[in-house]
Amino acid sequence: MPNGFLVFMLPIPFPIYYAMADPLKGIVAQISTATVSFLGADARLVGNTIHMDSIPLQLHVHETCSGIRTILSFLALGILVAILFLESFAQRALLVTFSIVMAFVVNVVRVTLIAVLAFFVSPDVGLDFHSHGWILVTPVGIISTIVFGEYLRCRSNKTTTPQVVESTVSEV
Repeated sequence: MPNGFLVFMLPIPFPIYYAMADPLKGIVAQISTATVSFLGADARLVGNTIHMDSIPLQLHVHETCSGIRTILSFLALGILVAILFLESFAQRALLVTFSIVMAFVVNVVRVTLIAVLAFFVSPDVGLDFHSHGWILVTPVGIISTIVFGEYLRCRSNKTTTPQVVESTVSEV
């Protein structure tokens, strides 16, 4: 089983990478633009570029912003935690699915925060967060995945632990 983790060392073939990256970056750009607009910025999406007319900055959501690397990292983490700590297939599948969703959410939050900081603070702060923001948001996703795995493990232990039934013994 540990040898199965070697698959995460292999690079994703370019056709598969771009087939996954193109729709993901579009979804990330749409959600981020909608969120920034909801918060009051004059953001609009053109292709995969977030335009904010009141500041001289355009944020292009590139293939690297699609979150594929984050998804693969969280997938490896989810599989590892599932195999080490969970027993049922359903719980393992749930944790692996959660880890993929969490990776996507972390990526959307990162891109959204870049736009929010660029608009509400300054473009320079937004660009600095672009370079270093993963340090803040990625640990939240990692911790959430581990905590959810622990929750599933504890929940499993509660349902499988035999109940102690007290009985009275009478002497004959």
